[in-house]
Amino acid sequence: MKKIMLTLLLGLVFGLGTAYAQPWDGAVADAAFNFTDPTVRTFDWAESGSGMADGVVVANGQIAPLSSFIFKYQSFLVGLNDAAGQAVDFPGLNDTFEYTFVAEIPEFVESVTDLGGGNTAAVFSVLAGSEWYMYVDGDPNANVQTGLGFDDGVLVASGSFNVGETSTFIATGATTGQGAIQIAGLVDFANALYLDPAFLANGDPWIFDIAFDSNLNLPPGTSLMDIGGSFFDSRAGEGNLLPNMYTGAADQLFFKVDGSNTLSVVPEPSTVLLLGVGLLGLAGYGRKKMK
Repeated sequence: MKKIMLTLLLGLVFGLGTAYAQPWDGAVADAAFNFTDPTVRTFDWAESGSGMADGVVVANGQIAPLSSFIFKYQSFLVGLNDAAGQAVDFPGLNDTFEYTFVAEIPEFVESVTDLGGGNTAAVFSVLAGSEWYMYVDGDPNANVQTGLGFDDGVLVASGSFNVGETSTFIATGATTGQGAIQIAGLVDFANALYLDPAFLANGDPWIFDIAFDSNLNLPPGTSLMDIGGSFFDSRAGEGNLLPNMYTGAADQLFFKVDGSNTLSVVPEPSTVLLLGVGLLGLAGYGRKKMK
C-alpha cells in the first residue's frame, strides 16, 4: 500500500506541474499606459531583426566544433497576436511608440556534421550568462542600419534563457544557410505598468517563463547594419547590455533573424509538491474514513 501511495504522490506532483503550466494571455500597454484587449499571446518581432554570432571560431572553412561565441540579437515589434494567431489591435505601434527586444546569448558549438556537397549542419547549446530585455519607447527610433535605438526605452520585462537549450544551423556554403532557434527561459522582472497588472498580481508563487522562436537566415540582407554600427548602444544611462560594434571582422557572422516569443506561467516546484501532498492527504483521509 505504501508503494501505491508513493506512486500516487509522484503522479500528483508531475501531473500538477503539467496541468498548471499555462500560456499567458494578457494585456500589453503602449508608452502612454493604454492597454490592449487582454488576449495577447504572441509578440511578433520584425523579420529584419539583426543577429550576430560574435567571436566565431572558423576552422577549415566552417565553424569549429567545441568552440564558443556570443550571439547578439535586437529587433522591434511589428504586431501582437492572440491564441488563434489573429492580430490584436495596438494603435500607434512604430508611429508614436515602439517595443524592442535585445538579447545576448553565450553559445557552445556542440557538433558540426558534414552533409556533403559543401553543406554542414551545426548544433549549438546555450551557456550560462544569457540575458534578454524587452523595452517600450515613446520615441520609435530603432534603426537597423546603425543598430541604434533598440535598448533606450523603459524596461518592460527581462530574464535569461535556460542553459543547455539548443538551436541548429545548416550552412549551404561559406556565406549562405538557414537555421532555427527554439529556446525557453525565465522572466526575472515584469513591469506591471505595461504587462497586465491583474495577471502579474496573481503570479506569486508562480514562475513566469519565456519561449523564443526564430528563423536564422544567411546572408542577412535587410538586417545587416553598416560597418561601425553597434548592438546595444543606448542613450546615456539606459540599456542593460554593453555596446558591441560591428566591424565586419571574420569572427562576426551576421544573420537575418525573424523572431517571436510567448510568455507562460508554471508553479514553483515547492508549490506543486505542497499541492500534491495536500491531495494525497485528502486521499488518505478518505481511505481511513471508508475503513
